[in-house]
Amino acid sequence: MCQVQGCAHYTDLDLKGVLRRNDLYDKYNGTTFPENGKCSDDPMIVHQYELNTTLNNEGRLQAAHQDIDGYSCLNGWSCGSIAASVPDVANWFWDVFHGKLVNVRPLWHCF
Repeated sequence: MCQVQGCAHYTDLDLKGVLRRNDLYDKYNGTTFPENGKCSDDPMIVHQYELNTTLNNEGRLQAAHQDIDGYSCLNGWSCGSIAASVPDVANWFWDVFHGKLVNVRPLWHCF
C-alpha cells in the first residue's frame, strides 16, 4: 500500500483514503483509523480498559481493570488499526463484496 500511495512507512498511509477515492467517506462516519499516538488522542475511540485477573492470598480469582487509554492505538499492523461502529462494519463488508471498495471481477477468475 505504501508503494501505491508513495509513502515511506505504513504509519504514513492514508487508510481512510480508499473511502475518499470511492465517494464513501461520509457513509462511514462511525469509522476511524488510529494514527501514531495514544487512543485518547482520537475523539472517535471510546475509553478503553484491560481486564487483569490474579489469584489473591486465599486462592480466589480477583479481577481488576487497568486504564489503557494512554497506550498506542495502532494495535499492531496485522490487527488492522481500525475502530468502527457495528453499522459501519456491516456496510464495509457489503461494499467490499459488491465491488464498491475493490474490483471483485479478477477474483472470480480464481474459482
